[in-house]
Amino acid sequence: MAKRTGRPPHQPTEANRKQVKALAAYGVPQDEIGMVIGISKPTLERHYRDELDRGEVEANAKVAESLFARRPATAPSRSQRRSSGSRPGPAGRSRRPTPT
Repeated sequence: MAKRTGRPPHQPTEANRKQVKALAAYGVPQDEIGMVIGISKPTLERHYRDELDRGEVEANAKVAESLFARRPATAPSRSQRRSSGSRPGPAGRSRRPTPT
């Protein structure tokens, strides 16, 4: 039987999984994550698909949570602004057409 040449197969570790997930959450491109771990992008995607997906989703959720928390509590929501009664039309004009 012929001897295999090249790199040995990649064996993911728990430390690598955590690192991949954190880097994905920070928005680091996958090819750069692969360079940090020492593997190609296809190998990264094959072995760490779940960590890449979850890191990205969790990062987006944190951004949304942060933006929601910064929203002023006194500002009315869109639906509250719409239901607050009639809105005045343009300055000095009625919304109804004038009879001719």
